[in-house]
Amino acid sequence: MSNLQRLSFYNTSWRKFSLKKFIAVLLFAVLILLFTNYAYGITVGFVPIQIAINPNTDRAYVSHADGTVRVIDTTTDAVIEVIPVSPGNALTGITVNLATNTIYVANSGTNQIVVIDGGTNTVSTTIDLAPAGVFPVDVEINTVTNTLYVSNVLSLIVIVIDLNSNSIIDVIPGFDSPARFAFDPNNNLMYMTNFVTNQVSVLDGTKSFLGSFGADSPFILSIPIGNGPDGIEINTASNKIYTANSGSDTVSVIDTTTNTVIATIPVGVNPVDVGVDSANNRIYVSNKNEGTVSVIDGVSNTVVKTIPADISS
Repeated sequence: MSNLQRLSFYNTSWRKFSLKKFIAVLLFAVLILLFTNYAYGITVGFVPIQIAINPNTDRAYVSHADGTVRVIDTTTDAVIEVIPVSPGNALTGITVNLATNTIYVANSGTNQIVVIDGGTNTVSTTIDLAPAGVFPVDVEINTVTNTLYVSNVLSLIVIVIDLNSNSIIDVIPGFDSPARFAFDPNNNLMYMTNFVTNQVSVLDGTKSFLGSFGADSPFILSIPIGNGPDGIEINTASNKIYTANSGSDTVSVIDTTTNTVIATIPVGVNPVDVGVDSANNRIYVSNKNEGTVSVIDGVSNTVVKTIPADISS
């Protein structure tokens, strides 16, 4: 089977999964687009989806469902520019390559990755995911191999892009609901939440599925966690992965040295994302339906504070 045949196969294979899984995946996609809250409490555009920060340039980038990216100056917490990436098309996952000051955005409406020059805040190119990718949700950079991983929730695959050539070099199938990423540079492993199967998939960054059609597959294991995992983040200082389990109101803690869950922490209602402060070993969890942020101590794995969204209350 040629690489082109494989890409065509993966593009059509998503139609074969069950109606139940399709409804669950579609619901997940709708939740992403309709119920994501504002970034940092700063008034931005219509339905902000995800945020990526470049600490080297003091800039934050917010993807929106209206096809724009807002640029925030993190020294003033003010929106300084609106980039009209793809009007009318929902932009979902977003990440920053700190080495090149380049921003990569998943355009779910056109099945493309949009590449933005962080120096000029303009679109430099787009990368087509077809025929393999349908509805890209998240993007993450493997800083060891200089590749970009893209989860495609409706085609049930992960696409790997070589950032030197901006070309697809790998298509990894076999997922029920590929969602959000976290990369472990210490072990060259990519972790990805699966919303329907309540698992985290672990991918070996040194291996390629297309290279030998499965004999050397990068997929190495699945880790069972809580219900409806969404956001995921890593603390490279402590070798811990944290997942927000929106369906069970918990956070799972994964030890990256053993790839096992070592703690399950009750948090607020409908946690959807996590952020890690490695310097202070604190984990911040956004509880969407409760309007709060849970603060977790990374040593004791307990909630030490709950911050209300409305600080005046």
